[in-house]
Amino acid sequence: MLGLELAGISRSFAGTRAVDHVDLAVAPGEVVCLLGPSGCGKTTTLRIAAGLEAADSGQVRIGGRVVDGGGAFVPPEHRRVGLVFQDYALFPHLTVLDNVAFGLPAGPDRAGKARALLTRVNLADRAADHPHKLSGGEQQRVALARALAPAPLLMLLDEPFSGLNFRLRDRIGEESLSLLRAAGTATLMVTHDSDEAMRLADRIAVMRAGRVVQSGRPLDLYDRPADLFVAEFFSEINKIRAVVENGVVDTGIGLLPATGLANGTSVIAAVRPEAIRPGGSAPALATAVHPMGAYALVKLKHPVRDITYLMRVEHGATPEVSAKVGARVGVSLDPRGCFVFASEGDAPGHAAVMGSR
Repeated sequence: MLGLELAGISRSFAGTRAVDHVDLAVAPGEVVCLLGPSGCGKTTTLRIAAGLEAADSGQVRIGGRVVDGGGAFVPPEHRRVGLVFQDYALFPHLTVLDNVAFGLPAGPDRAGKARALLTRVNLADRAADHPHKLSGGEQQRVALARALAPAPLLMLLDEPFSGLNFRLRDRIGEESLSLLRAAGTATLMVTHDSDEAMRLADRIAVMRAGRVVQSGRPLDLYDRPADLFVAEFFSEINKIRAVVENGVVDTGIGLLPATGLANGTSVIAAVRPEAIRPGGSAPALATAVHPMGAYALVKLKHPVRDITYLMRVEHGATPEVSAKVGARVGVSLDPRGCFVFASEGDAPGHAAVMGSR
């Protein structure tokens, strides 16, 4: 039985389609991230799953039960859904224990159940404190414990870790989602941070303009992006405009096969900075060098053609990393980090993808 099923969900506001025929499923114990830029419809999709918004069309099922669609609409408090938002929404006048107990039905063992939940999030020793005495990470864990209290079938997380610093974000995110997986709770999380989605999700659904443009396991999306939008969302991309000639694309760094694209098609070669390797035969001029600690970014320019691009190399991998501005550098291309997409207007939506990791 699935935790969450969205089938053909659409929602418009003042004539603008915010969510456009979204299909998505989340299994018990699975973490799925809705990833996309601001305004793409991911938060509206989350609110429809929660029952905070009603879908204009389509159907929402939680635990196999229809909660929205076909004339049915179950309010949020009867959907067995937990919600955790960026601001945590804790009650400042209640203790940590009372905040967690708020989500439990009245009864003699209410406090005991709340303490057990605090133990699960390693905060039993803070039960008597008020939220203002807690760190951001501790407040987030209290919010999670409160949301878990009624044993939801589905947990909905809206940018839950974005208020934490990046080191704490990783640790708290991993701990929180491990807890949800262990509880068998289907989890749908909204984020605009592709690194966070890659680290935490079992699957990612990338949204653009109200639609899911690609979904799958994190590495599948990284290695085989459906289009330039998806490729750019997961990393820095060098975009090199070219034309298909004799079945290949000349990037100025190396040749790439243009599978499925006709000769004369205008394309964009999307090249990840780490796919450009120093020590090759293609000539380039270093115009800037940015040491980043574990790696360096070298900005390169083709000596003849009007092409500039970034090369990412590991620290200490080659003496060329420390090349000064003006130095001549030889480079080559690793096709596993390169993708060729037809320019819009030539063959919309068609892409030839080179290699995978």
